[in-house]
Amino acid sequence: MGNGGLTAHAALVITQAAAIVCAMLSDRDYMQADYTRERPRVLPWLLGVIAVAFVAELVIFSPWFGARASDAILYNTALSAGGLRAGKIWTLLSYPLLHLAGLFEIIFVLASLYALGRALEPLLGPRRFFGIFAGALLLGGLVWVVVNWRHGGELTGSVPGLCGLLVFYACVYPNEPFRLLLLFIFPLTLTPRQLALGVLAVDVFAFGFYEVVGGTMPFGFGYAPSAHLGGMAAGWLCHRIWRGDDWSLGGSRPAVTLPRWLRKSKVSPDLPAPASLATIHAAAPGDGLRAEVDRILDKINADGFGALTAAEKRTLDEAKNLLGRR
Repeated sequence: MGNGGLTAHAALVITQAAAIVCAMLSDRDYMQADYTRERPRVLPWLLGVIAVAFVAELVIFSPWFGARASDAILYNTALSAGGLRAGKIWTLLSYPLLHLAGLFEIIFVLASLYALGRALEPLLGPRRFFGIFAGALLLGGLVWVVVNWRHGGELTGSVPGLCGLLVFYACVYPNEPFRLLLLFIFPLTLTPRQLALGVLAVDVFAFGFYEVVGGTMPFGFGYAPSAHLGGMAAGWLCHRIWRGDDWSLGGSRPAVTLPRWLRKSKVSPDLPAPASLATIHAAAPGDGLRAEVDRILDKINADGFGALTAAEKRTLDEAKNLLGRR
């Protein structure tokens, strides 16, 4: 998000957006207590860094430190064309740490990142999950700088990273419905694809009618559609790059299964989810195969399915076929 304070209307919109993302994942199997799943490792650090940075922002921007301190932090942290011209390249990485819109923005960011991260990090593994988030922030910042090179202004907030995660999530689980209460009254059912397309439509409209000509969105709050579009493009590109991986996540629920068109191999059968894979070695006849499956399971728990090699996936295919014949 850009400069400006949120109005009451904008605060309501952001609160609703956070509720949407949380509702999207609340009824999935792996959000339940009886589901055995890999615990996210990068997500807690991201949440902690963003939260600590916001608390530090509240302290530094307080009257105790005065306007000079807050201006210095803003100038050396927020992303701007002038800052890049002055050699402040690090602002491409530091701008997501500032959330100047206040409490509602940070609630939205933390809630959305938690909901999306809980779904995507076990699927992707820590490195790829962080790569999507960081890549979306970087590309979103670069696109915003190019569009606003002459218009000026400053970019803050980690919403472009959320846009990248949302698009990737929508590519993996496009049609899984989720429910929410619109304005806390009217029940509404959406799919991730519909939500992502809705966000895309709003950003394209705001970009074409406001930002590209140097204008700002109404309702009294800053909005950075070009940064959001850049983040969404990064999420889509990551999906296109990695869609060739044969991520055999198996199972009957899309919570742990990638769509068939996302896999490299069109003939390889689905592998069972982690909870089912844990029983394969009990039925496998050879000690060598059992030991290899155990090693692969440990690797899945540590690094996610995306870290498996083609040979390891073939081994799991073989173990699954043996289990199916018994």
